[in-house]
Amino acid sequence: MAERKFDPDAVARYRDFLLYWLEDVLEADGGPISSMKEGALKKAPAFGTTGEGQTAGETYATSHATAWGNLQALRQSLFGTIQALNAALEGHETSEEYNVDDFKTQYDEVDGTTATGGDAAAGAAGNAATAGGGASGGGDATSDDYENALG
Repeated sequence: MAERKFDPDAVARYRDFLLYWLEDVLEADGGPISSMKEGALKKAPAFGTTGEGQTAGETYATSHATAWGNLQALRQSLFGTIQALNAALEGHETSEEYNVDDFKTQYDEVDGTTATGGDAAAGAAGNAATAGGGASGGGDATSDDYENALG
């Protein structure tokens, strides 16, 4: 049987991890965003009026603006990733329904119950004889049996 490639539980755990970083680390009181926006890093330290002090003030302003921009870019990236993961989780249920329907269709075609030409009952009986019977002791397997095996 094919190996499962998408694990919705792992995606949900990863999304929760990113939410933690976004809300409890970056945006929390005392975190880097609040500290730069309203806290101790909001204002530049007093570097003095000498030439070196003015250069240090300009360097600080440039560094502050760069750090602020990087934090906002990180925040936007986390938010976008969280939205994409939410969309993947929402689409997963629909995808699973399509997969089950597709498996049922393929199973019915192999079983002969949806044969377009010939005798479908004869195809199903032939399939049951070569496969060792149906799902439960002698009856022919149906797509419902296959769906129940998945659940």
